[in-house]
Amino acid sequence: FPSHDNRHLSLLDRKGNTLLKVASLEVTILEFGMDRASLNAITLNEGKVWVYKDASDGKMNFAFLTDYFASDDTTSSSTIFHIDLHQLNLKNTTLKHDDFTVKPTDFGFDPNHIEIVNLTLLLSNLTSNGTDVAFHIDDLKFKDQSGLEIKHLSTSFAMTELGLKLNNLHLALNRSNINAQELGYAFDKIQDKQDFQHKARILCKLKQSNVHLTDVSYLVPELKGMDEDIRLKGTIHNLPSQIKISDLEISLRKNTRIKANLELPDMAKGSNYRFTQKIVEAKVDMNEINAIKLPGGQPLNLGKELCAFGTVSFNNLTLKAENDQFILQPLSLMTSIGSIEIGAPIALSQPNDGMALKNLQAGASVVALKNFNVGTLLSNPDLGIVEGEVTLSSIVSDKKDLTPRGAIVTGKQIG
Repeated sequence: FPSHDNRHLSLLDRKGNTLLKVASLEVTILEFGMDRASLNAITLNEGKVWVYKDASDGKMNFAFLTDYFASDDTTSSSTIFHIDLHQLNLKNTTLKHDDFTVKPTDFGFDPNHIEIVNLTLLLSNLTSNGTDVAFHIDDLKFKDQSGLEIKHLSTSFAMTELGLKLNNLHLALNRSNINAQELGYAFDKIQDKQDFQHKARILCKLKQSNVHLTDVSYLVPELKGMDEDIRLKGTIHNLPSQIKISDLEISLRKNTRIKANLELPDMAKGSNYRFTQKIVEAKVDMNEINAIKLPGGQPLNLGKELCAFGTVSFNNLTLKAENDQFILQPLSLMTSIGSIEIGAPIALSQPNDGMALKNLQAGASVVALKNFNVGTLLSNPDLGIVEGEVTLSSIVSDKKDLTPRGAIVTGKQIG
């Protein structure tokens, strides 16, 4: 088949507004039949699309087209139509969507009022065979009226009746770069699609990426004012109701970094949920954390006492949730003003709306301080450096009283 080149196409809605306008559209057809279409290329230049919901009647401006082509025949054909497209190229395209029954938002991406300009798309090797669709996005870029910009998106896309997968994803936003080796979900059988939360197997292999919170704020306006640049990588997997995050690495600013393996609990199980959180390695600069901006742009401002700890480092923090309690395993924390050791496993629970702490290793110290500079912590040099430990069996508190049991406090000032 020869190429078909149409120029200056336009379509108006019932109110005379431009629904569709195309400077030029070129289609090269290789084969076309009753059950198959094979196209070499579709190239669209300077396309403009504007769809909107009218405030007066709540109808979409393209409703007259769907009404015109609607059919009373409710039967569906069992014939699968195959489509192959070597290349799709959109150049300098504008897409607008407005719901005039909803007021525009003041900030951020507004799903009810979208205006995408300078959209460029280069897509290749598209195949469609019934429910199976696959293609490769070589390049996608555009700007939204909110300020959010996709500078580059490339990935391989594949969808079947049992799942969806993106491979080698690269997404560059205004100030973020997200890289994923694989992203998607899959079901074992068709019947499982009725229960996504408990049947879908999700997988996201996130390679080294950076997420800037100013970009996130376009999508979550409540975060406006936060400007932290977070570097991260890791693997998210398992069922949506029991998400696991393995080999997670997070770092920000110059000194703060965390390596962890985490589990998100199934909150539908109430207090019966189980999980194990393990921070493999952590180095946290409290002054860096103190400077993080909150929504609105104000700094976190932890207070001088917490900042006095300086850099806090620890390895192998393990926190388990089971049998309506949290269990923290022994842990050593190194700070800039001394060390803090939790020498016994501790169980935390909430009996009768109160709080209970229980030492699970009888006779072991719960907290020990070594070469700990209390004077620096409390801005009182007369207090100097102390060592000591606290041993107890439990602490129980309710809304009125705090009751320690078997408490022994020993200590000495050494400087």
